[in-house]
Amino acid sequence: MTAADKQYNQACNVLLRIALYCKKIEQLMLAYTDPDAFEYSDFWIKDSVAMNLQQIGEEASEQHAGAAGLREKYAAEIPWQDWADFRNVLTHNYGVIDYRLVWEIATNEVPEIYEQVDKILRSMKPNYMNDIQEILKAPKNGK
Repeated sequence: MTAADKQYNQACNVLLRIALYCKKIEQLMLAYTDPDAFEYSDFWIKDSVAMNLQQIGEEASEQHAGAAGLREKYAAEIPWQDWADFRNVLTHNYGVIDYRLVWEIATNEVPEIYEQVDKILRSMKPNYMNDIQEILKAPKNGK
């Protein structure tokens, strides 16, 4: 496998993971159409959404998206650094999560990044949604 092939595979994997986290957030947010309902919802839901946002930020980092060549190639389409910075806010605020901000990002920013990632992935791997659907419906605990 050439270095270009490895980078291409790495880029596909980074984008697939971002798409997966977006789809998880989308499912988690179905019942929460306003910030008050979300803010007073079960902490498992809020923390799950926050964790998936954090994972998007991790994938957007220089370590992942940068190494895969995505940050440079798609700088105009995706605000990579904003996502990485938000990940740092979630990670390093140590127990203080602004759930209204989480709701805002989950409802406003996640659909935007998903739309961009979807366009890129469709050009790289047209049937990628099959991978996402298989992961989302996979049995729990390996059963």
